[in-house]
This record gives sequence, C-alpha cells and structure tokens, in this order.
Amino acid sequence: MRRVLAIHLRSLSIDLAQRRRRRAARHPGAPITSCVLLSRTSSGRSLVAARCNEAARRGIRVGLSLAEAQALIDPRVRARHGDPWVEELTEERDLRALHALGQWLMAHFSPVVALEPPDGLFMDVAGTERLFGNEEDLCRAVLRAMHRLAIGSRLAVADTVGAASAIARFGRTPRQIVPGGDEAVALGTLPVAALRLPEVTCDALAELGVESIRELLRLDRDRVAAR
Repeated sequence: MRRVLAIHLRSLSIDLAQRRRRRAARHPGAPITSCVLLSRTSSGRSLVAARCNEAARRGIRVGLSLAEAQALIDPRVRARHGDPWVEELTEERDLRALHALGQWLMAHFSPVVALEPPDGLFMDVAGTERLFGNEEDLCRAVLRAMHRLAIGSRLAVADTVGAASAIARFGRTPRQIVPGGDEAVALGTLPVAALRLPEVTCDALAELGVESIRELLRLDRDRVAAR
C-alpha cells in the first residue's frame, strides 16, 4: 500500500534568510540583527514580501513599504544592531534550496522524493518502517532533522499525495498521521482553501456559510447553482 509523507515548509524563504543572517553574524564586526525582512519591488516601490516572527511582533506587515517597516523599529535598535536585515525575495534561489533539501531527504529517509514548489515536498514512505520503526517514529525523525536545519515544517502522512499535502498545510497539528482509508474523515474538518480553489470561489462559499470541506460536500448542488 502506498503511503505519502508531505512536508510543508511554512516559512522557507524567511528560514533560509535567517540561516544566511546567522552565517554573516559570525564574521568579526558584523551587526547582530534580529529582524529579517524579504522585499519585492512593485511599481517602483520596495515592499515587504515576508518577515520573521520578531518583525511581526514589532508590527511589520507584509505589503508595507520598506521605509514604513524600518520606521517601526526603534532608531536605537537600528543603530546598535543594524536592524533590519533585508534581502530581496528570490524565488529561483529558494527553489534551488528546495531541490537541495529534496536530495538530502533522499539520502537520509526515502529514495523517492518529489518537490511541490515553492514550499513543499513529498516522500514515498511505504516500507520505511523497517528502518525507522512506525510512521510516528519516522515523522519525529524528520521533524528533528528539520529542526537541526533550522527550517520550520509541518508533516502529514496519508495514502494520497493530495490528502497528505492538504493536511500538512491546513491540519490542526504540525504532525498528523491519517490511517489508510480515513482520508475523507481527516479532510472533512479542513477549510475549503485546502482544496486549492480560487480565492473568489472560497469567498463565494463563505457567503453561503460553507467553511469546511465537510460542509461543502453536504451542499445541494442544484441549490448552489441557483444561488
């Protein structure tokens, strides 16, 4: 029986920037920054595309201009620590890192690994219990490895790629194992966004009072079409 482990790297771009910041901080005289921002240029303006948790605590939101974000940091902190650490968001660089991580997982956990850009991977874990024990032990080992790499992750194991991915991204816990054949039950509690529907469709369903996949499956299709 096929079993798939999905890994959602929920903040991959920021985690990678944090790793580069820590490496840079080892050099003598380097600033000891605590805020990390990734920027994107839109209509000639540099905007915040992603931010670390510390930046979020300081009120920095995605979509602010870099100037607005910097203004939210105490000038004394900026002067003392060099905050914020700013990089341009580079999707190609993140994709290379995702590919390298996939190769590393192949060497350590499963010979069959597939990418789900920009922030996900799949592993075929059928039969790996001979090496790692049960699926719970395997998930713990993967989470420990991700922690050592300083990359935040959420995991799910299920019979299908779609179910494992949806539960890893939208499940209530950072680690969830779905027994074979129980995918429908596990998916039922997830928000309809887990189905990767267009945002306009999710908004329309919300207007109908439909928020979960279970509620969506209960809808009368003729009534929905009429609405």
